[in-house]
Amino acid sequence: MKKRIISSLAGIVLAAATSIAAAATTAAQEPAGAARLSIPEIHEKMQAAGYRDIRKIELEKDIYKIKAQLPGGDRVKLRVDASSGEILERTQKKSR
Repeated sequence: MKKRIISSLAGIVLAAATSIAAAATTAAQEPAGAARLSIPEIHEKMQAAGYRDIRKIELEKDIYKIKAQLPGGDRVKLRVDASSGEILERTQKKSR
């Protein structure tokens, strides 16, 4: 009788652990919030907006940090929303 109870409890614990692990794996694979644009999509959006010589695109949380150049030669740093591609911040440096 004790062996049967212990076996049943072990089965329940194992099933619970498997369910928790599966849920954690699924949560880790799904991005938080809305779907993010890929780096090539962001690159294309920035080119369409007139930015050239796009040197760096880096994802940090839900913001892409981008280094690029304006057609006139001024360098810029951009912070872009990863979901919409909207430019949130632009810092410009004059070319020498």
